[in-house]
Amino acid sequence: MGGVRRDFRTLWLAAALVMLVICAVLQSYIDPDRRWFRPDPTAEATPKELAQIPKELFGGALLGFREVAAGLLWVRADDYFHSGRYDDIVPLFYIVVWLDPHQLDVYATGAWHLAYNLGDQRLIPEGVKFLLDGIRKNPNVWDLYFQLSFLHFQKTRDYDQAIYWAREAAKRPGTDGNPAPAYVKQMLAHYMEKNGQIAEMRRQWEENVAEATLWLYW
Repeated sequence: MGGVRRDFRTLWLAAALVMLVICAVLQSYIDPDRRWFRPDPTAEATPKELAQIPKELFGGALLGFREVAAGLLWVRADDYFHSGRYDDIVPLFYIVVWLDPHQLDVYATGAWHLAYNLGDQRLIPEGVKFLLDGIRKNPNVWDLYFQLSFLHFQKTRDYDQAIYWAREAAKRPGTDGNPAPAYVKQMLAHYMEKNGQIAEMRRQWEENVAEATLWLYW
């Protein structure tokens, strides 16, 4: 009987060692991307926003599982939207990005809800402000810069701002390290046309065609 127990413990120890090796290998792939997904220790949430966190998630947030809690709350926000509970959605936007300020999709989708889907023109400036907060916390990737440029193009009709933010987006890579996609500069040309900057638009399209040709023969 004692021999069986020893064999069982040896088996569990071997399995644990194998799992540790697997974890070490996986961690080596995860570590380079950790810089994109660190919760912001300086970010603050208001008491009203904190009160929106369900009790079953609040403990997890305090214990360090902030990203997990943020993901679950974002699922709840989506449920609220589809069930018509629009007044409850907006506070959740801010709670989710307080818990995990590097969820780019949350910033983009939250701003889209504020500026488009909730149907209140007064929320458009809040959508702009929400994206600016996301840019401040994620300054090194193109995504939110482009979202802000498109929001200005379609909603505020401030084409100078649309051009400015599209240019900023074009300067930056994505979280995967690749350049901003071609449509960023393509939309920049459209913004210039809408703003009456025809000469600049033409130069931008010439640049776009040259870059596309280069990629075609790469």
